Amino acid sequence: MRSGYQAIAPGAECGEHSTGAHEEVLVVLDGEGAARLGDGTTLCVCGGQIAYIPPHTVHNILNTGEGVLRYVYVVAPVGGS
Repeated sequence: MRSGYQAIAPGAECGEHSTGAHEEVLVVLDGEGAARLGDGTTLCVCGGQIAYIPPHTVHNILNTGEGVLRYVYVVAPVGGS
C-alpha cells in the first residue's frame, strides 16, 4: 500500500494515469474538482468527500474550483496481491 498528498492549482490537473491492478481511494480535504474516468464517467468531488477508483481504470483529477484542490490518495493491491 502507498499513500500521498496532492495539491492541484485552479485549472490544473494531475494527469491521466492508471494504478494498474491496484485500487485507489481519494480523500478530498479542500476544494472542488472532477475525477474523470476512462469510461467517460465524471465524479464531482469536493472537501469532505471520498472517491473510489477501481483497478485498471484510467483516470485524471482536475481542479474545477477557484481554490487549491487538496486530497490524500491511498493505493492498495486488490485481494492482497
